[in-house]
Amino acid sequence: MSKILYLFIALILSVTFWDLIFFDTIFNTKTSPFIAIIWALFGLYWFRSKAGNIKIYNFKKYYKYFYWLIIGFLLSTIPAFLFWKQNFDISLIAYRRLIFYIFLPMILYMQPSEKQIIKALLYYTIVYIIISVTQAFTPFPILTSVIDKITLGRGSFDFKDNFLGYLLPGVSMVLFFFYYKLQQFKELPNSKSFITVFILFCFILVLQNRGALFFATLIFIYVLFKQMGPNKIFSFLVFCIIAIVVFNIFSKYWNSMVNETLIQFNDPDYNRWKAYRYFVFEYSPNWLCTILGNGFLSAKTQSGQFLQSMMNEGYYQSDIGLIGFWSMYGIIPIIVIYSIILNILFHKKYPFYLKAISAHILFVPISWGFDSCDIMILVIIIYIYAYYVEKNKMICIEKFKSIYSSSLKIVHKM
Repeated sequence: MSKILYLFIALILSVTFWDLIFFDTIFNTKTSPFIAIIWALFGLYWFRSKAGNIKIYNFKKYYKYFYWLIIGFLLSTIPAFLFWKQNFDISLIAYRRLIFYIFLPMILYMQPSEKQIIKALLYYTIVYIIISVTQAFTPFPILTSVIDKITLGRGSFDFKDNFLGYLLPGVSMVLFFFYYKLQQFKELPNSKSFITVFILFCFILVLQNRGALFFATLIFIYVLFKQMGPNKIFSFLVFCIIAIVVFNIFSKYWNSMVNETLIQFNDPDYNRWKAYRYFVFEYSPNWLCTILGNGFLSAKTQSGQFLQSMMNEGYYQSDIGLIGFWSMYGIIPIIVIYSIILNILFHKKYPFYLKAISAHILFVPISWGFDSCDIMILVIIIYIYAYYVEKNKMICIEKFKSIYSSSLKIVHKM
């Protein structure tokens, strides 16, 4: 088995096969954590037994990020027990969705190349687009999440999250791949790379996911302006024509998003504002909860049922992204995440696409929640971060050896 195929399967496992009803009996939120463990152990066995799996870099010190994340998650079970009366065994069961972090040490051990990771993301993006388009033209629900919404009375099959229907989980990985293709266009601008970027951008646009779209649009415009040739006026006119065509085609959806955003931004009763005020200022019963988190409360407990009643009133921790993540798991995982993305942003040695996704997390934190479908994105960010640190170290060592060797030759000639 190739590393690309292994990574691709890990990615689709993390989103439970996009909630497709065809796989629901095998791959669902209850079974996928156990399948993830089996897949990680299989990877350990498979790549350990392969003679070709040569370890190029020393990634041992980067396991600390995995350990600190796990420590943060485990410590959050203490306030859940002390203040929310949730037993530790129930917390461990409720935390099963975090099991996908097991792929961080697995990938560090496997040491895929950057190209192999991007290839896996390419396959993921292609399948994601195919399923999204298929869903738009299918006369019946193909996602269990759609069926659940209809069953709970929160929507109907005629309702649409976006132009293509319901939003599939795991759009962040498509966004990550989009930033990589933007980097390719930035480094080597040509018609092929531009068409790829343009198609991906249009797809993100029709998804109407504001958390992904608005920042991606800014990065897209920035790269286009940077790539303007010597004839700036001509390039600018071409850009304006393309922009007019795109936004005329999708103006209905773009205007709808902009208008909805402005209305919600000025509405004090908007769900995100309500969730922010509640989970930041009212939810935590003790200062310890602010530091260590309140834990992820199971619906089987009285506290979890209370939280469920708050959700029914529009108070969702997931609506406030990393702020909600903090309210659940505390400050330690947040420190881990921000220490990495700030390091990436303030050092030149990291690639543009890694900086773009890090900036997106930094400036749009409400769009990211690294305890569900976004876990594998964080795993990949940490791995590529480590990959470039060690790669640059090796380049420096090779340069030093080359200089040292050249110096010795000069000395011998003398």
